[in-house]
Amino acid sequence: MRSEREKQAGQRFQEAFAAQMAGEYDRAVELYTESLALHPTSEAYTFLGWTYHFQGKMEEAIAECKRAIEIDPEFGNPYNDIGVYLIDLDRYDEAIPWLEKAMIAKRYEPRHFPYYNLGRVYLHKGLINRARDLFQKIGLTVDFQAMDWGSVVSRRTSQSPTDKGGWSAFITALDGVTVSNPGGDFALRGNGKKAWFGWPTDEKLESLRDAWFDAPDLKSQKAIAEQIQRQGLETVPYIPLGQIFQPTAYRSDIKDIVKAMYPLFWGVRRG
Repeated sequence: MRSEREKQAGQRFQEAFAAQMAGEYDRAVELYTESLALHPTSEAYTFLGWTYHFQGKMEEAIAECKRAIEIDPEFGNPYNDIGVYLIDLDRYDEAIPWLEKAMIAKRYEPRHFPYYNLGRVYLHKGLINRARDLFQKIGLTVDFQAMDWGSVVSRRTSQSPTDKGGWSAFITALDGVTVSNPGGDFALRGNGKKAWFGWPTDEKLESLRDAWFDAPDLKSQKAIAEQIQRQGLETVPYIPLGQIFQPTAYRSDIKDIVKAMYPLFWGVRRG
């Protein structure tokens, strides 16, 4: 039976995760820290590191993951996360041993992440065959086709088999404004032939999206959005690989800049 402190720590952890998913990173850090003070767990340290990552604090994120490993060396997530953070810092060689440890960790789900991320490292290093081998180990049928973006845009419209000009996966980017809620996230759909490229069919996902539109208040929308996220992780209409922020320069007296994939000027004002 869990002690009262463990129960309180678990509650703080859930509140922290909710704040993190809502983009309230400072609040999430505060709540994860409270959870750890009550009862330290490898999960809480790992998720605290994940929050620091969203804040761009990569070294702090790595440090928290190392604390997670000290508590439970068999927990694979922090090994993988350290590898990802090192990739984000362009320290690819340093990432390799951490990702290799994640691959053999006894307690880790989903198992495919470190294989995929190590494949990313090998792609960057130009070791295409090694990357292909790792991708194949997680069930991907790999036939690398390097092409310009115009060719990608043309080919991705094809629903033919791969040996007749079709495709099975491509890499692109979606701006944060578009995917900030279920109403605009056109990739997180399941409306079959009317869906985005890939044309996934998922009646439950579509039903949840309709319910999100019909929800009477923000609290109800958030609850449905969480269900949509869980369903998306189950059926995987697309795979999010990471998050980037484009550097933007502006005068010090400009206020209310919207963080986005490209410059936006909504609500911008002089301070």
